[in-house]
Amino acid sequence: MHKIIKSKQSLLEWLSDEENLVKEILLQGNIRKHLQTSVEILDEYYGSERDIEKDMGGYVVVFYGEPEEVEEQSGKHLEGYHLREDDYEFEDIYETETGGKRVVFRLYLCSSDYSVLVINIYGRNQ
Repeated sequence: MHKIIKSKQSLLEWLSDEENLVKEILLQGNIRKHLQTSVEILDEYYGSERDIEKDMGGYVVVFYGEPEEVEEQSGKHLEGYHLREDDYEFEDIYETETGGKRVVFRLYLCSSDYSVLVINIYGRNQ
């Protein structure tokens, strides 16, 4: 499963959704700060009303579910931009405070003014 986050407003709506399966993970300390800051930067520099298909800037995408599903979906998503998994510009890894999850943030530059921040949520053994 995945969720594309286009703006701070879409992030807030998703985090308030009772059906969000990873809300508890995304609201933990540094994970929440990193996610919120990333979305705010895109909104500030490229506009919160941008069309992620046509306008510059980019977006954040969160992949979650079974480990194999996370790997497969994030890989296919990157292929759409002709990127490989190891083409990221930077990586930050967080361990959740509870639940034994690993959350990996990777920034991919698709062009000079377009990026995708991929967040993969893995179980303890990944």
